[in-house]
Amino acid sequence: MEDKLDSIIKTLSRTSYNENYLGAYQINSEFCYIAIDYQGFYSFLIQTSSKEKLNTRTDILSLSLSNYCTIDNGETVINDYYNILKCTTKEESTVKTFLLLSLSIAKEVNCLNNCDIIINFFEDLIKLFKTSPTLNLESARQGLWGELFLISNMDSIINWTSFWHVEPNRKFDFSAEHKRLEVKTTLQEQRIHKFSHNQLFRDDDTTICIASIMLQKEDSGLSLRSLINKISENIHDNSKLLFKLQKSVREVGMDDNIDEGPKYDSNLALQELKFYMTDNVPRYNQPEPSGVSNTYYNINLANISNMKIDQLKEWLSSWKGSSIKY
Repeated sequence: MEDKLDSIIKTLSRTSYNENYLGAYQINSEFCYIAIDYQGFYSFLIQTSSKEKLNTRTDILSLSLSNYCTIDNGETVINDYYNILKCTTKEESTVKTFLLLSLSIAKEVNCLNNCDIIINFFEDLIKLFKTSPTLNLESARQGLWGELFLISNMDSIINWTSFWHVEPNRKFDFSAEHKRLEVKTTLQEQRIHKFSHNQLFRDDDTTICIASIMLQKEDSGLSLRSLINKISENIHDNSKLLFKLQKSVREVGMDDNIDEGPKYDSNLALQELKFYMTDNVPRYNQPEPSGVSNTYYNINLANISNMKIDQLKEWLSSWKGSSIKY
């Protein structure tokens, strides 16, 4: 996908800027274009049959519906009505995120009555670009590495990204029906992790599993950037999942493509990846008492029996038939 973006940018950068038309590159759908204007700003265009009018903007985005305009795709000059979403910044990481998501959204456009698609896209981008990095970047990046590493080792990256939750207020990293999976990482020599009480105890029929990963920093190891790129490449056709990933990327301050992020020994991580059902983990076997909340404690899993491979595969298969490449 990076190669695709670079190709589009390179092609459009050769456009002779002219305020009378937009230089355009057709993408994915017969209705959609990536375009560049005479100021060098990129836009996502969707041909439309609607005459609905709307003009709105933020500090880095503008949306205009049903514009009659001229585009030049390098072979043909076209005059028609388009919905135009423009990225009004030249900050590289923001532009690339805008283009990446535009390519994904374009796959969903299959008719000329499409105002809702671009309005929703505009609103989603506003929320995404408002996402700020967390305060503890080192810890957040380590946690994200663990989550993406687990996804990358599942037999269906798309399935597991759909189960993944990246909102900070979520108790679990992966959820489906009455199943929860929480990923914990540690750089310590012992398998000690910090848990909230609610991650270990439920008084309903929900089953909870812990994926514990022992990490070791390695200069030549697998980088967080490599994992982000791998997941992105596998889900680029699904705009909902791509938005989810990009939100997490911005939360850990990894929106600059040059930033490799932390690197860990992937062979050791896979070798030391263990799964534990919380029923076997030492914990308080009751809900938090009235008046008590946000209870946290450290658990040493070193002497706890982990799930055997057959048991693990059976449990994971209940997540829409998924499994792990183990």
